[in-house]
Amino acid sequence: WGGCINGQKTRSCIDYNYCNSNNYSKIETQTCSFSPLESICYPNWQTGVWSVCANYQQTRTVTDLNYCGTLTNKPLEIQSCCSSNWICSDWSACISDQQLRSCYDANRCSIATDRPTTQQPCTCLPNWQCDDWSGCYEDSQTQNGRQDRNCYDTNSCGIEDGQPITTQSCCISNWQCENWGQCYNGNRERNCTDVNYCSTPNNEPEVQQSCINAKIDIKANGSDDSISLPAGSPIVVNLTWSSVGNVFSCRAYQNWSGSKEASGSEYTSSYNSPLLGTYIYQISCAYNDEYGVRGSVSDSVTVNYIEPSLTMSINGSYFGPVQIYSGNAVAISWKAENAISCTASGDWSGNKLIVGTEYTPIINSSKIYTLTCQDIVGNKKSISINVNVIERASIKANNSSDAITISPGSVNIQWTSDANYCNASGNSLWHGYKSYSGSVNIYIYSPETYLFRIDCSNGYSDSIQVTVTE
Repeated sequence: WGGCINGQKTRSCIDYNYCNSNNYSKIETQTCSFSPLESICYPNWQTGVWSVCANYQQTRTVTDLNYCGTLTNKPLEIQSCCSSNWICSDWSACISDQQLRSCYDANRCSIATDRPTTQQPCTCLPNWQCDDWSGCYEDSQTQNGRQDRNCYDTNSCGIEDGQPITTQSCCISNWQCENWGQCYNGNRERNCTDVNYCSTPNNEPEVQQSCINAKIDIKANGSDDSISLPAGSPIVVNLTWSSVGNVFSCRAYQNWSGSKEASGSEYTSSYNSPLLGTYIYQISCAYNDEYGVRGSVSDSVTVNYIEPSLTMSINGSYFGPVQIYSGNAVAISWKAENAISCTASGDWSGNKLIVGTEYTPIINSSKIYTLTCQDIVGNKKSISINVNVIERASIKANNSSDAITISPGSVNIQWTSDANYCNASGNSLWHGYKSYSGSVNIYIYSPETYLFRIDCSNGYSDSIQVTVTE
């Protein structure tokens, strides 16, 4: 209450819930009698300690020790706050008697006073790892065999406690072999003995081998290995084959057929018209060797008809849509195989290398990036990835990002952000702490223009105007 003047004293009252936007304050009066001892009352505000941050708010008690009954210059009883949420990696190995780890605040409060320790002393314990032993070789100093290996401490303690041995003696085999036996069923054998009797055979000679004197060899376009051609390409594969020894009665199998001479040359177009897939050309022949053994030999070659292949990613993601915040660029990476050219379309353009990475300009709206690669005969492979843009802080009225005009009644306010919390301001109907995103219906009846604004803890803000007509 104010002082007593002319038999009356007054006070101001405010409805902080704004239940009636047209009348949220009033003046109250009451009669009084003047006393010479009466003087002006000055509040003496005493504040308590702020509470622990909970749900992004802190509270405290505020008391006027003079009991003046006024709110003049009263300190805040509620304020916004941020509660740290520290997440730490595991401790590193003990190196030079120290362990390290990294920590970050998932809530991004920018408060370092409660940050966990990221370094601590430790006792370094070696962790020895060794390579495989080398082969056994002759040691001129010891007249014995010797083998070595490298060992290292992955914790880099710098001490030799428990270090494994890196050198050891070994037995060097001394193999002596009999002559090869006669050829039987295409194979011949011999006996070999280690006269040093090493328990582990080292460099043991071959004791069995093929003794066939006949051989057939087939090539595709001059290659013994498989070859690859674009799918649908003209058939220009030349098959050539030759033989050694007494080879006869040759036949073709798999993707060609018929009787063949012991050597020859043919084009595959006389048998089929491959467009896509794997084609195998095998030839088998009979033979008689010098020992009167009859058998068969064969060989084959593979031709692959393939289409172009393409992989593409945006910011490391091979699938869309990719979500980013407004004001950022993205990295587009791609790799084509069995192709000779690539072309970009959609929200980028131009000819591209077969393999590459490219950074886009700053993006403020949703985009689509398409890449098409083709081979020498025109086979194509395309990939498209969408990029959707998320605003760092955004507010809308009735789903509109632009100013709107409405009749008296309800308006829907929607806001989103990647912050921890936001503060509302702009008018008496929209104020105070808000969650990082939400939606609320507000009833407006007074004809005027209202500003709705959010300021979020990530440093971004947005606003929109709503005009109410009569």
